[in-house]
Amino acid sequence: MMRLHGPLPVRNKALVLGRIGIVRSLGREGIPVIVAREESRTFERASRYCSEYVTLPNLDRFSEQALQILERYGERQEHKPVVFLNAESDVLLVSKSRERLQKYFHILLAPDKLIGKLIDKSQFGNLAKQFDLPVPRTFTPLANAEAMAYAEALGYPCILKPVRQRLWHQSEIIRSIGIRKAIRIENPAVLKQTLQMIPPLTGEVMIQEYIPGDDQQHFDFHAYLDRDGKARGKIVGHKLRIHPIHFGAGCYVQYAEEPAIEKLCLNALEKIGYTGAANINLKRHPQTLQDYILEINPRYSLWAIFDTACGVNLPLLHYFDAVGSAVPEQPPFGKSRRWLWLGADFAAMLAYRKTGEWTLWNWLKSLIFLPGKIEYHVFAWDDPIPLLASWMLKIETNLRITYSYFLRGLEILPGTKAPLRCKKQIQSRFPMPRSCASGSDCRTNKLTYEPIGSADQSLWLGALKKIMTRSACAHKLRSIIAWNRYDIRYLDIGYHRPAVCQCEVRIVREPLPGLSTAFHIDESILKYRFGHGDLCFVGLRDGQYLGISWAHQGVCFIKGAGKLLDLADDEVYKYGSHTLPQARGQGVYRSINDAFFSHYRKERIRKFWEMNRPDNTIITGTLSRIGWVKHSIIWRVKMGPVNLVLERFCANGKKKLSLVSDALVPCYVI
Repeated sequence: MMRLHGPLPVRNKALVLGRIGIVRSLGREGIPVIVAREESRTFERASRYCSEYVTLPNLDRFSEQALQILERYGERQEHKPVVFLNAESDVLLVSKSRERLQKYFHILLAPDKLIGKLIDKSQFGNLAKQFDLPVPRTFTPLANAEAMAYAEALGYPCILKPVRQRLWHQSEIIRSIGIRKAIRIENPAVLKQTLQMIPPLTGEVMIQEYIPGDDQQHFDFHAYLDRDGKARGKIVGHKLRIHPIHFGAGCYVQYAEEPAIEKLCLNALEKIGYTGAANINLKRHPQTLQDYILEINPRYSLWAIFDTACGVNLPLLHYFDAVGSAVPEQPPFGKSRRWLWLGADFAAMLAYRKTGEWTLWNWLKSLIFLPGKIEYHVFAWDDPIPLLASWMLKIETNLRITYSYFLRGLEILPGTKAPLRCKKQIQSRFPMPRSCASGSDCRTNKLTYEPIGSADQSLWLGALKKIMTRSACAHKLRSIIAWNRYDIRYLDIGYHRPAVCQCEVRIVREPLPGLSTAFHIDESILKYRFGHGDLCFVGLRDGQYLGISWAHQGVCFIKGAGKLLDLADDEVYKYGSHTLPQARGQGVYRSINDAFFSHYRKERIRKFWEMNRPDNTIITGTLSRIGWVKHSIIWRVKMGPVNLVLERFCANGKKKLSLVSDALVPCYVI
C-alpha cells in the first residue's frame, strides 16, 4: 500500500492491544508495532509488521498483573509508545489506570466517566436521554417481573442484551445460550425461558426496543477526533452481512457515502464532548428511513484496515496527535472498497441460508460482482504469513476436538473385550440449554459408559499414561490431553469434632464489598453462585477477610473432575475452601468448618461431600483428622470438550469408566 505521508520521523513505537487491522495500518507507514494480547498464540504475532509481542494475563481476572507487565515494558522504552485499543476490556483497564500508565505511554482517550457511560449500555441509555440522541428505548430490569413488564411496554419482538459484552463471555453462560451479543425475544414464553438460562437479573441485563429490518440495514461510523474535539478523519461502512447473524459483528462491509449518518454521528459526539477514536453502530428503520444509534464504542473497530484502504488511516491520525505532530485531515478516496472476513462470512452465509435471507449463489455473486477492491481480514499480499498461522492454529484446535469426539463415538474402547453399555444421563431439574429449545432432549448428549471388565480399563488407561509420560512426543500429547487425579471424600455429620473458634464467621448469601478482590473471584462468578442458592462462609477478623468456603445443594457438574453430582436433599457439596496466606496457621479453616457444620446441623443435613487434589497434602491431612472418609478416586483425562473419567470406589474396589462431554452441561457448573 502507498504511504499517505511519505517517510515519518519515527521515534515512538505503537503498542496495539488489538487486532491485525491496526497493526497493518501503522506498520505499512513504517511505525514499529508491539502487539499485546491475552493469548500467547495469535496470528497477529506472525505479521511482518509485528516487531515485538507482549503476552498479558486475563484483563478481567488479573488486571493488576497485566498493569505491572505493561509498566515494566514501558520502563524499558526510550520514548513513550502510543497505545491503541480494540476491545472493551482493554479500554476499561487503560482508562481506569491511565494515571499509572501515562508515565510510560501516550494515552489519548475520552474522559474516564464518559467511557464508563459508553461501555455500560444501561448508563448509555441515560446519556442518550440527557443529550437527546436517537437511540432505541431501553430499560434495565432488576428482577424477572420487571423484565416481563418492560417487554410488554416495548412490545414484541424486543432485544435482551448485557450492559457489557464480556458479562456473557463466561463459560457457564456460553453453555446455555452460546456466544451472543444479544437475543431477540419473540414472545413472553421465550423471554421467560431465556431468563432461566442467564444469571439472576441485578442490573447487568437490559431490554431494548427492536428496530425492524434485515442485517443490511446496519451501518458503522468510524472517526478520529483530536484533542480539541475536531474530526480529522471519518468514514461510513455499510454492513452487508454480520456474524453471528442478526446480532453480531460485520464480516462483509462496503464503503458508503452517507452524509446524513456522518452529520448525525458527528453531532452526537460533539454533544457528549468526545475525543479519540470512535466506532458508532447504527441501524436504519426500513419504513421511516430514520437512523438509530445502537452503540458508541470508545475504541477501534475490528475492521480498522477497511478505513485505511478507503484512504482514512485513523490509527495514523491518532499517532500524529499523540506524539505532538500536526494532524492532517483525511477525506476518503471516494472509490468503492470492501472488507471481508471470509471464514466468518462463510459461516454467516450458512446461517442465512437456513433463514432464507441468502443463497449460496447470491453470496458468491456479492463477492464477485460488487464493485471495489477487497481488503481481507487475515490475508494480505504484502503480509501472507498470518493466514498460514491462522490455518495452523485452526488445524490444531480441530484435531483436538476431532480426536476427543472420535473417542466419544467409539463403541468398544481399545483393550476391552465387550461392547460398552450406555446409561442415560440422569434427568436434571435445571433448564435445558438454548440449543435444546427445539424440543430434542440434548441432555442425552452426555453419555456414561460401563465396560464389563474393569481390569481391561486399567490396562488401557495404564498404557495411555505410559505413552503420555515416556513418549518422545509427551509434551505434544500433554498439550492435547490434560491428566488429573481427584479424591472424593464424604463426612457423616456424627463424626465431626468441633474446633475452637478463632475468628468471626459470617454466612453470606449475596456479594459483599471487596469479596471478589480479596479471593480473586470474578464478580460474575459470585453472582452466578449466589444466584443458584450457594452459601458462602467467610472468616473475618477486625473486618479483614481471612478465609472462605462454599456450599451447594442439588445437582451440580464439577468441571475440574468432569463429575456430575446428584445430591440428595440431606446432602451438601463443600467446595472452594481457601485461607489467605497471611492468615494460615491461625485456626481460620477450623473456625469456618465449625460454623459450616453448626449451620447444617440445624438444617438436618446428613452427609457432606468434598473433592480435592491428593497433592494438596495440607488439606488432605486436615480432612482426615476431622473424620472425612475417602469415597472414591477419580482419574480424569480431558481431551477438548470431552472428559474420560475413571472412578475407583474405595469401599469395594470397583471401577467405573465414564466418557463425559462438558460442552453442553444442562445444570449448575462448579
